[in-house]
Amino acid sequence: MNRIGLLLLCSVATLWAQAQGINFEQGAWKDVLARAKKEKKMIYMDIYTTWCGPCKIMAKNIFPMEAAGKKYNAAFVNYKIDAEKGEGIALAKQYKVEGYPTNLFIDPNTQEVVYRVMGSCEIDEFLNRADIAVTEQKDPMKWTDYEAQLAKGKKDKAFLVAYMKKARRLDHNNDKALDLYVAQYVPTQPDDEALKFLTEHTVTLNNKAVPVVYANKEKVISLYPDIDDYFYYFGPRLAYNTLGYAVETKNEGLLKLIEQGMRRYDISAGGLSGMHYFYKEYYSRTGDEKKAWEATISEANHLLELPAATYAEQDKAELQRAKSSLLYQLKAMKVPEEKYESSIEATLAQNPDMRHSATLSAAQSLNESAWKVVENKKDDPAAIAMAIQWSDKAATLAGKENQSWPMFADTHANLLYLGGEKEKAIALEEEAVARTAGMPEDVAASMKETLEKMKAGNL
Repeated sequence: MNRIGLLLLCSVATLWAQAQGINFEQGAWKDVLARAKKEKKMIYMDIYTTWCGPCKIMAKNIFPMEAAGKKYNAAFVNYKIDAEKGEGIALAKQYKVEGYPTNLFIDPNTQEVVYRVMGSCEIDEFLNRADIAVTEQKDPMKWTDYEAQLAKGKKDKAFLVAYMKKARRLDHNNDKALDLYVAQYVPTQPDDEALKFLTEHTVTLNNKAVPVVYANKEKVISLYPDIDDYFYYFGPRLAYNTLGYAVETKNEGLLKLIEQGMRRYDISAGGLSGMHYFYKEYYSRTGDEKKAWEATISEANHLLELPAATYAEQDKAELQRAKSSLLYQLKAMKVPEEKYESSIEATLAQNPDMRHSATLSAAQSLNESAWKVVENKKDDPAAIAMAIQWSDKAATLAGKENQSWPMFADTHANLLYLGGEKEKAIALEEEAVARTAGMPEDVAASMKETLEKMKAGNL
């Protein structure tokens, strides 16, 4: 998930809760599973990242509370793990985590998700989520039962609502049920309650609810007064979820639906790559190497040709949204209003990349595409020539003061070497190695090894 969706995501503590709050297990995932099986409890697992702002809000305001500890410690074995470190990387992939933090309630015997939830929450909602998970675990109707009844033609309102709520809890597609619901039970002029239900249960672009929601855009925005630019988050979520469903079902036709939806509803997704990102991701994730490479070329050349003004404009827009996100967090943490401006500026000073997030994301995409040539197309002069341009652009976009520049320069140096410009490659790799202070040891060591091989003429 990118970090855009932070405002909508629930979070957990990055520190141990106080004694009266939630007690989180430490140790390996297998040990957590073993304890949960022994105690016959579900697992409450939070998958988070260290950079997640709302995590700190929940850590301070919710997890240390006695009510949270009393309910969660009694009902679950609680576990939290960083999605970008150790076992967290594999668990985040296993459970298809796309946003942080993601909260999962898991049956330890099957390791299947009983209830999945996202979104910042106050204590009442947090406690309610525990109740929902317990209720879901006890539900005699499994997801396959709901699917079977829908297939047989069951479509009364109560059933469709139950179907969609269960789909939301389990993170399953609900487009068929949503279409039936809209056709039968949503009036031409839906009221606030109907609109809120639709926004909360519309997951992809492939249903009849999407045009209804967008036709009532102003009313929907008024339903979420605490969220600045609600549709900035809503639209991309639909696009990315549609991509996920397209990959899952291997339905290439849904890419056209994403393209049409982005154009029709002015959805900004895929960063500066736009639809190029979606085509590249679809073919890469479905294993079509030929089309994936064609899409990679198309995306990289698109980023290569974008004018500087477009990068600057997108950076400015992303910075404004980042400031809105920080303001939301400060309000939630009950920071005095007179400290808002200084707190935001301090955060930006500590995280300078936030001022150029769109540009740096594009640079990362270009670098990744260029590195694919280093790995897979070393004997393809045409691919090397293209990738040299991509890697040069990536390093230029990042700038030498950026902490990622040495890695981008390393990619460019590798490609220059492959292209026959060995002296230039060595000089650039030397400069990159000289700037590895503070980088992970394995990365720095790898770059030093590359430099030695270049000088020895055996890269």
